[in-house]
Amino acid sequence: SNAGTTPPPTTFNGTAANTTSAAASSSSSNNTKVKDPWFATVSGGEKGVGPHLLLYRQTSEDFTKWVYLGQVFQHALNYSWSEWSGNWGFNFEVSTVLRLGTEGDQPGEGGRDFICMGTEGGRPDGWSNHWPLWVKGSYSDQAQLQPEYAGVVDWGETYAFTSFSVPRAKGSKDYKNQPSRQILFGWTYEDDKGYGLLAKGWQGAFTLPREIFVKQWTVSDNRADETGSWGVVSRSKSSNTATLETLGSRPAQEVSTLMSSSKSKWSEKSWTYTGGSSNGAWTAFKKQPSSRYYVLTATLSFTNGSDAQAGFTIYKSPTGGEQTHIFYDFAAETIRVDRSNSSVVTGFNLGAEAGKFRLWNVPGKNGKTQLQDLELKIFVDNSIVEIYANDVFALTTRVYPWRTDSVGLGYYTSGSSRNVTFSDIKVYEGLTNAWPDRPANTSNKLVWDGPDVPWAGW
Repeated sequence: SNAGTTPPPTTFNGTAANTTSAAASSSSSNNTKVKDPWFATVSGGEKGVGPHLLLYRQTSEDFTKWVYLGQVFQHALNYSWSEWSGNWGFNFEVSTVLRLGTEGDQPGEGGRDFICMGTEGGRPDGWSNHWPLWVKGSYSDQAQLQPEYAGVVDWGETYAFTSFSVPRAKGSKDYKNQPSRQILFGWTYEDDKGYGLLAKGWQGAFTLPREIFVKQWTVSDNRADETGSWGVVSRSKSSNTATLETLGSRPAQEVSTLMSSSKSKWSEKSWTYTGGSSNGAWTAFKKQPSSRYYVLTATLSFTNGSDAQAGFTIYKSPTGGEQTHIFYDFAAETIRVDRSNSSVVTGFNLGAEAGKFRLWNVPGKNGKTQLQDLELKIFVDNSIVEIYANDVFALTTRVYPWRTDSVGLGYYTSGSSRNVTFSDIKVYEGLTNAWPDRPANTSNKLVWDGPDVPWAGW
C-alpha cells in the first residue's frame, strides 16, 4: 500500500501483517463512479477461520480510494484438497487471478478460471512453512470461486510466484481468443540453513520464466475420477476414454531458444535398465560435462507394475562421496531428489525433495492402451536445479557440492522388476551467463578466528 493512503475497510480479524482495518475511509467515497474501474485483490486470512483472497474496486481517479467488494476465495484452516495439492494453510500471499486457455490467456468465453497463491502454514516440516499452489474453479453468482481441482506450482524450494501477460505472435493458434501468454516467475530461496550466507553476500534468485496454460490430454484410465490436480472435461463411452485438464507449466519458449545456443551439445545413446547387476549402480554417460551449467533432456519409458526407480545422478564426485539423485519412483507416483550425499558439508540441508506425478494409461494403437512416457527436462545451474516433467510438473531444489570435481553425470536406477528405457537423451552445456561481468569465483577466503571460534573442517 502507498504511504499516506487511507486503507479501505474490511470487517474481519486478519492474519496478515498488512491486513486492512475496519476503521477506514468513509463510505461516501466508496460510491464514487469511475469509468472502466480497476479491480485489485488482497491476499490474507482470518484468524480462526482460514485463508482468503479479497476483492476491491477503484473508486477514485487517482487510485487512492477503493471499495471492498467481498471474498473472491476463502477456505478452512490447513485444508488440503488432495495429496496432489499441498495445503492451504492459514494465510494467502502474492495471489494472482487468471483466466487461461490451452495457448495462454483466454479472458473471454471458454477460458478456465484459476487462482495462484502462496500459502503460509500447512508445511511445518520445512520449506519455510510455505506452499506455492493453484486452484481451478468456477465463480458463483456472488463472484466466489468454487474449487473443482487444485495443485502445486512447484514442489521444491520456491515461493512468491507472480505472473504477467506477454503478447503472442499474430497468427498464432487461436490468437483471436488467446492473444497473450502468461509468464510465471518465482523466488527460489537458499537451502543452506544459513551456512556461509554472509560470505556469499546475497540470498535467493528468480526461477526460470515459465509459461502457464491449460493442459489437456486423453486417457484410458480408471484413475481419472480420483480427486487430484486434474479435472475431467469430457468422456467417450465408445472408446472408454476421458479428456483431462490441469494447469500446464513449462519453461518459456525463450529458454528453449537460449538452449539452442549452448556452447556444447551432445546426445547419449539409448539405454535400457533391466535390473540385475546394474541395480543401484552408477552408470556414467559416455561424455561428461566439464561444468555445473547445463540442461539435460530425456525420455523414460516404464512398464505398468514396475517397482523401478529411474532417473539421473548429477554432481557425482569421482569416489561418490558427493552425488545427487533425481528419479521417478513409479510405484509411489513421485519424482524424488535424494540430497543425502549432495555435499560433504553437513551444515547444508541434505533432506529429500519429492512431488507427486502420475504416468497415465493413454489410447494406443489398434484399440490398446499404453503407458505415457516420462519427458524430463532438468536445468542444472550451479546450486539451482529445476526439474520439469510432461508440462505438468515442476520442482526446484538447491544442492551445494563442495568438491570442485563433483561434476559427474549418469543414470540412476534401482528396483529389479520390469525394464526402463532411456531415450532421446541430450545435454546442452554452457548456459547463457546472466552476469558476464561477475567473477566466476565469488567466494571469500577463509579467516581463522582463533581456537575459541571453530569453523567447519577445523
